[in-house]
This record gives sequence, C-alpha cells and structure tokens, in this order.
Amino acid sequence: MNNTKNFQDTADQGREKQSAKAYLRFLESKGATTRMLYLRSRFLDHFMVNLVDQKQTRKTYATALKTTLETIGDADKQLAIHTSREFFPFWMNDMKGIAKFESTYGFTVETTQWQPQIESLESISSRIDKERFTAKEHDNVMNYAEKLCHAGIDSNKVEKRTKLAKIMLVCLRDAPSNNHMIYRAAIDTMLPLFKTSEVKQSYLEVAREFYHIWKESQASI
Repeated sequence: MNNTKNFQDTADQGREKQSAKAYLRFLESKGATTRMLYLRSRFLDHFMVNLVDQKQTRKTYATALKTTLETIGDADKQLAIHTSREFFPFWMNDMKGIAKFESTYGFTVETTQWQPQIESLESISSRIDKERFTAKEHDNVMNYAEKLCHAGIDSNKVEKRTKLAKIMLVCLRDAPSNNHMIYRAAIDTMLPLFKTSEVKQSYLEVAREFYHIWKESQASI
C-alpha cells in the first residue's frame, strides 16, 4: 500500500495529525504561501482537539466545528469555516472527495486567499437599495424574484430575499474568478455578521437558491 495515501492511525501519528499533514502538503503543492499554511495549521491545531476519537461522520465533524468556532474571534471565523470545508475529505480519508475538491471546485491559491471587503452589514444594507447594478446583476435578481413568486412566496419575503441576493452580488464584484469556491468564500464571510440563528438560516437558504442563477449567468460570459 502507498504510505502517502494511507491516513489510518499509526503508533506515533494519530488520524487527525496525519490528515492535517496530507491536507497541508496538498495546499503546498498548489503553491500556498507560508502564511496561508501557517494560518490554516494554527486553526487545525485547535480544531483537531475536538475531533480526536470521534467517529468519521459529517455530523460529528459539524459538531466539532461548532464547538471550535465558539472559541475563536469573528475575524477568524471565515478562514476557519473555509479551512474546515477543505479539510473534511482529508479527515474522512475520502480519496474521491479529495479529487473532487481539486478538480470540481476549482481550487487555486488565488481563490483561497480572496475575501470580500465588507465594512459592516448595517452599512451595506442601508445603501443596497440605492446601489447601481449592472444589467447582468439586475437580471440575476429579477430571475430570482420571478422564481420565488412562481413558488408562491409572499411579496414581503420575496423583497427580503432579493435584498440578500443583492448584498451577495455586491460582495462578489471584486472576486478574482467566478466559481463555486469564490461564491462560498463570500457566503462564509457574511454569515457571522447575522446575529440570530433564524436569520442565518434564512440567509443560507437564499445562498443555496441564488447560487444556481448566479452560476448560470457566469457560464454565459
């Protein structure tokens, strides 16, 4: 068996330590900077404490992540969420997942370094109705609103959801590329800005719904 692809426990290396080494080697092979590797390694040191001896399931991983996020500052949460998403297939020893991560999600150092610049949720929300959108951005919002109306969503909820979609579009404007990871990076950056779990859940629902409309418009460029 190829030892470089075997992440099972050994006498001197635990599962989490082996998985982290494989993940960081992968990033390094893609050209990750020393600082990028350091920041991810620092988060994993905290995160892995909550993963030790846990069953390899999505549920236990999510629980460990939630516990870890409660101990770090808001400024570090976007990177933590992003890193945990990348690290998951390595921890699961999922070779197909790792291959998909590299090929399907368009991994590049450029996309993992990018983070949208958001001054505050209050600031961007207060000016969103006066924001000037491009024709393509306007079409995205209108297509989303039309789908919501056809689904029987009442007008007040349509207005609230399309406002969230507009905020997402503003956050994505300076992105270095248009792919799945860039979209997720924007979503992850904004998520901690919402105060209640109910609003966060609504925001994530909009993000899932709007993604397909956004992706189709990017493919048409």
